[in-house]
Amino acid sequence: MELRSKYNIEFCGVLTPLKNGTVTITCQNQSGDCDVVTTTTEIVLPEETIYGNNNAASIDLTAFNEALAGEAEADQVSISYKGTLLNGGAAYGPVATVPTLPGDYTVTVTVSAGGNQYQVSSQFTIEQKKVVGMMIVPIGNCVYNGQEQKPAIVVKDGDKVLILGTDYEVEYDDNLNAGLGIVTVKGIGNYQGTAMATFNILDKALTNDMIQAIADQSYTGSAIEPAVVVKDGDKVLVEGRDYTVTYENNVEVGTATVVVKAWTSGNYEGEIKATFNIVGTTGIGAVGSSPANATAKRYDLSGRKAKATKRGVVIIDGKKVMIK
Repeated sequence: MELRSKYNIEFCGVLTPLKNGTVTITCQNQSGDCDVVTTTTEIVLPEETIYGNNNAASIDLTAFNEALAGEAEADQVSISYKGTLLNGGAAYGPVATVPTLPGDYTVTVTVSAGGNQYQVSSQFTIEQKKVVGMMIVPIGNCVYNGQEQKPAIVVKDGDKVLILGTDYEVEYDDNLNAGLGIVTVKGIGNYQGTAMATFNILDKALTNDMIQAIADQSYTGSAIEPAVVVKDGDKVLVEGRDYTVTYENNVEVGTATVVVKAWTSGNYEGEIKATFNIVGTTGIGAVGSSPANATAKRYDLSGRKAKATKRGVVIIDGKKVMIK
């Protein structure tokens, strides 16, 4: 292919690739008059590359050389890049360094052929890299504490530890009660897309000190089941939601036991116990009901007047009552 200048003045050919692959070579000289030669060629560039996996330097000039129709083979002189970054809009270039950050770029290849220099340009985009679940390092277990759990997470792109607020943002869901909490990582800056991971919120173990002291109870002859208050710090737990209660040895005078067991589907685990006293008050002992050196059983008469008459019999409000 012969490029001719009317005044035989050295020129620089400017090759501009069009959408249909046509390249126009324009000869520039002092008179402004020049010959125009149209041929077809292209340089091979990736239409898009991904941040962290850039291959924008893979440029193939084979087609360009073929377009010269054997007149002269093009030798690469230089490659330069310029563009605009996606994460902040800063200008890039023109520099020889292959860009790696996300953005829209133009690569310009300068070649020499037949004693002349030509430039071929093409556009490409480096996209933000997608965040995927495998980037999230497994999250350790948490223990229920009545508050939303927000464990710190680590996100890595290979060996690179990403930065919260720069490379990604985090949201938490289902992170209050015992069970599976959910963390969602959303890419920002050089990253895009979302990925999810889960973590365990374990049941909290009940401890005996959670049961508030139970006052002494008066004997009634029937099972005594005083109200129980169970607290986790300042939080009052709810019977039937957080725990169930059963009683042991809660009829006769003496020491009774209350058993608090964590509700199966609640936020706590384990079983704890506490005791309370059943005592006789303003009552009367059954005559001869026990040896002299033993403590006689007491019976709560609720303030009524009583008088012992003989073994196992008292008069209450004028009526004889058998006491066993």
